[in-house]
Amino acid sequence: MFSSSSSSGDSSSREDDGEGGEKKAEDIPPEDYAIVVELLDCETGDEIQEKADLMAKNGLITAGVVEAARVILDGNIQQGQDEEIILILRAIYDVLLKELQKIRAPYAKKVLEFAQEVMGMFTAEDLECNNEMALSKVRLVLQEEFDKDEEIGVTREALEKYLGDVLPVMDMQDDRLKEQLAACEDPKVQVQMVAQMMQRTKERMQIDHLREVARTFRSE
Repeated sequence: MFSSSSSSGDSSSREDDGEGGEKKAEDIPPEDYAIVVELLDCETGDEIQEKADLMAKNGLITAGVVEAARVILDGNIQQGQDEEIILILRAIYDVLLKELQKIRAPYAKKVLEFAQEVMGMFTAEDLECNNEMALSKVRLVLQEEFDKDEEIGVTREALEKYLGDVLPVMDMQDDRLKEQLAACEDPKVQVQMVAQMMQRTKERMQIDHLREVARTFRSE
């Protein structure tokens, strides 16, 4: 019915599951393939969703399973499989990816809340005047968090990734703000917008500092 292997070519159907580089067919563990194959027994989209929900509750859906679904989908696309088969494989991949995202959502929220908490412990002014007391506290809090078990605390990798993802978004928002400022003719609004831009500059300083401190734990 379908091929469970993938050739080395690229495919436009690939999506980021958050785990970095893509794997090849030979890198996928058999148990991850087995989860995907089990979903192929489903006859409808609703049945795929129901079975995937049950798998998620039992802790069976992982980044490896999503990657296995992607490899199978890509391989079949590249080998020219029937469109009906491709649609089924794509539906399975989409459902598994959404389930993984739902599983990760609470952790992502925890990373966000931790980052905001730490950023509330120091200011851009602390950085400018090198307030050792405040900055030492930041490092201590990060150390304590990174030392926790991964299921309880926030990892260094997760914090670095979150902070790195925030900066490009801020860049886009700043560009729009500059465009709005350039087009604004109301002096009062201009003052408010400039104040907002100054505040965002301070927030960027905090984010950059937090990233740099987190990076220092890489070799520890």
